[in-house]
Amino acid sequence: MLARFESAVLLGLVLASAGAARAELIHPVETPASPVAEHAAAPGPYGRGVQALERKDFDSAQRAFAEAAKMDPRSAEPLIGLAEVALQRRQAKEAREWLDKALKLAPKSAQVHVALARYHLVDGKPAKAEAELKSALALEPGNVRVQMALGDLYVNELKSPIQALEHYRAVIARDARNGAAHYGLGMALAGTGKAALAEEEFRTAAGISPKNPLPLLAPGRLYSGQGQADKALAALADALARQPGFVAALTDRGDLFLDRGDAAPALKEYRLAARSAPKSGLPQLKIGMALHALARLDEAEAAYRGAIALDPRMALAYNNLAWMYFERGKDPAQALAWARKAVELAPLAAAFHDTLGWILRGQGELAEAEKVLVAAVKMKPETAETWHHLGVVHLERKDELKAIAAFRRAVAIRKDYAPARDALAKLGR
Repeated sequence: MLARFESAVLLGLVLASAGAARAELIHPVETPASPVAEHAAAPGPYGRGVQALERKDFDSAQRAFAEAAKMDPRSAEPLIGLAEVALQRRQAKEAREWLDKALKLAPKSAQVHVALARYHLVDGKPAKAEAELKSALALEPGNVRVQMALGDLYVNELKSPIQALEHYRAVIARDARNGAAHYGLGMALAGTGKAALAEEEFRTAAGISPKNPLPLLAPGRLYSGQGQADKALAALADALARQPGFVAALTDRGDLFLDRGDAAPALKEYRLAARSAPKSGLPQLKIGMALHALARLDEAEAAYRGAIALDPRMALAYNNLAWMYFERGKDPAQALAWARKAVELAPLAAAFHDTLGWILRGQGELAEAEKVLVAAVKMKPETAETWHHLGVVHLERKDELKAIAAFRRAVAIRKDYAPARDALAKLGR
């Protein structure tokens, strides 16, 4: 199955920083900001360590934090800095060792618990991150940064926007001009289905941060989800007026055009995004999708390959290459290898299992194809196409009753799905 990319919602978080202008911006991040960042202007070796960390100069940062730790062995802050260096180097064991030492030195430090929350979230354990952030908040009930991190965690990772509401509102109660909190509240309200209230919060955030495009991106996505393409395009145009090269807005506009079958203008938007982010694989993937829709298959293949070169974990590019090769009858072994890679990278993606199963069927591997397609139809979303593919494989394995059940399920999902209806007609059902 040729799969489409669904844009992920960006969440805002105010990163603590020495610069007031930077602190006003709403940043799309996935984890709580490192507590190290709030001491960027600190004097001495610790401050040098923070500055080196911001430059991604990990060796210098490690030396500076180690020096700071020797100067003040009773301070947990340099240990948090060393943990952050290890975390950014993907040295999880070392990071946890530094954080355990910091916790032993300062068990009642909110900063230590925030650092532990960040560690757990990077480690893929959001429930543990929640517990650490709650501990930090209990130690410092007025800590706006922790409230924001909890709100973002509930919306982004724990999928509990209702719980996020209280944290964003607590921040706003202390500081009504906190644009990030209004933005986060809008995201949480949108997640609870209160679109009108969400729009109000996005407008407030946009007014507070007049140079920030994110509060205008969010309503664009809200309108898109409601099927209001024209309003979504207008909101995204406003976001781009604030930041002309804003990649997320450009790709969202492209998606809207592509969704309504206008691949040429979509391609234009995606190419603008690629120009703004030449090292990102996402715009190249999108370019491939638009070219694929335009039947410019050689160019689409080159774009998909370019996306993989920039991001080797881009499962959708592998999937779409596999489907393209399968449809063109080109290098079946390579098509199968790409399909397997897509499933390996995204094992819960039903469309990728469908691609793999259908390619296996095309190569005569019916038993394995059936196994893969049975797994696919148990995933979300269910599609008529996948059930039809499973029915075909059942039929080719001489199991007519299972085939009929699969074709009927396909028609139940989509009454106008002709392949399944035709299959049932041929079987006299």
